[in-house]
Amino acid sequence: HRDQMRSFARQKAELEGELKREQMRLQRIQQEMGQRKAALAERKTESEKLQPVFDSTVNALREHVRAELPFRSPERLAEIDKIVEQHRAGLLSTERARARLWSFVEDEVRLTRESGLHRQTLPIDGTEQLVDVVRVGMVMLFFKTGDGRVGYVVREGSTWTSRTLQDGEDRKRVLHLFDSFKKQIRTGYFEIPNALPERRQP
Repeated sequence: HRDQMRSFARQKAELEGELKREQMRLQRIQQEMGQRKAALAERKTESEKLQPVFDSTVNALREHVRAELPFRSPERLAEIDKIVEQHRAGLLSTERARARLWSFVEDEVRLTRESGLHRQTLPIDGTEQLVDVVRVGMVMLFFKTGDGRVGYVVREGSTWTSRTLQDGEDRKRVLHLFDSFKKQIRTGYFEIPNALPERRQP
């Protein structure tokens, strides 16, 4: 009986020691949780301060895409909308959402430095058509339809219009441009029609 009582006493001491260790661990967890809650509250306050900057940046980028050359504008606007939706849903913090917007700006700058052959939808003679386009930076956009028509987009007022080329020499120049880009010839001397947009009035 004495041996059994000593065994119970040892077990009790071990359990009391384990209980103390667990209580200390619980206290540390509670302290860490308190610190994290305080940090989250501070970050939330900072995010709220940054929210007006985020909103103004979004509006400015949307206006930029609508005003500039209509190269895949719906897709570029949809990319901005996706960032905004994820931010509103809580999937992106304000800081991460702003970082995503900055990446979008870098992509926009890259478009101004590069030219390429792409496919996209454009309104041609009143109907939306999937056409080949050659984008020259973000200053000119030429198109070629499946039935052989070629032209370029031009700003008329606040909107962009597709203008089909009728002059034989201009058509040859644009077709040569498409052929060269298709063959991955991106450098050299090209004669092309003046498709620069008219300067907007301030």
